[in-house]
Amino acid sequence: MRVAIWFDGNNFYAGWRLTAAGTRVDFEALSRWLTAQAGGTVLTGAWYYTGVDDDPAATESTARLSGFLTMLEHVPGFFVKRFPRVSRTTRCSACSAEHTYSQEKGVDTTMVADMIRLAAHDAFDVMILVTGDADHLPGIQAVRELGKRALVCTWGGYGLSQRLRAEAWGHVDLLTGLEAFATPLPKPEVTLEVVQDAPEPIVDPPSTDESETEEVGDPASDPGMHAAFLSELERAQRHFQAGYVGLALFLHRWMTQQDLPHWMRPTILDALVAQGKVEVYEADDGKLALRLAG
Repeated sequence: MRVAIWFDGNNFYAGWRLTAAGTRVDFEALSRWLTAQAGGTVLTGAWYYTGVDDDPAATESTARLSGFLTMLEHVPGFFVKRFPRVSRTTRCSACSAEHTYSQEKGVDTTMVADMIRLAAHDAFDVMILVTGDADHLPGIQAVRELGKRALVCTWGGYGLSQRLRAEAWGHVDLLTGLEAFATPLPKPEVTLEVVQDAPEPIVDPPSTDESETEEVGDPASDPGMHAAFLSELERAQRHFQAGYVGLALFLHRWMTQQDLPHWMRPTILDALVAQGKVEVYEADDGKLALRLAG
């Protein structure tokens, strides 16, 4: 049985960051695992769609993305499709501050068109759609009507639209296959630089009172960072119509007025959800959104 795989790069990456960021994915092994999960014997192709910033003054993250995509193009069976990211500017209705963010253009519509075109040409028997975005619903429906099976695949159900899941043959959870295609990232080694002939530091004797010992934890667990997250979420709810704040937008593209790094936001969100201060829910359009609880 022939299997074809479609990756929504932005959705795949966002789900990985939230659930499996401590691992390195072997994409060749991943394609073999997904093919087996679909009951297939042959991979006809794996297409990875993502937006890239064409700004000549490339940032470090843009350079890393470029390197990753070049690597992926050399994985057997993988084909990368790049799309421009366009800049958008919004103005806060409460404070009149302008916020600029970038947005992918043409990814979802091209993915849907390619699914239907290849299904119509009998290029596969089963397709796996690695995203939970409801924007791909027309593609799933059309592929099924053309006599093909279509499965959806996400990281532990991250961003999975229930409407999309209902139309698919089944759901594949990437978290169940980590042992087959992912390895833990090595922890960074801590090295000490020795300065010759430097004076010995003067230190206080160690305290024997355990109550005076302070543990240094994850900066994302800092109550101040939690307060900043809640403040920014409240500002975002005031900014957007009807208070709708998309999960992916807030975690990865919302420009804050406070020091709230993007890489901390998923961890902070998990903590605030556990504390009952923030809710994650499925909006009417099938996408995940978040809001202040209560």
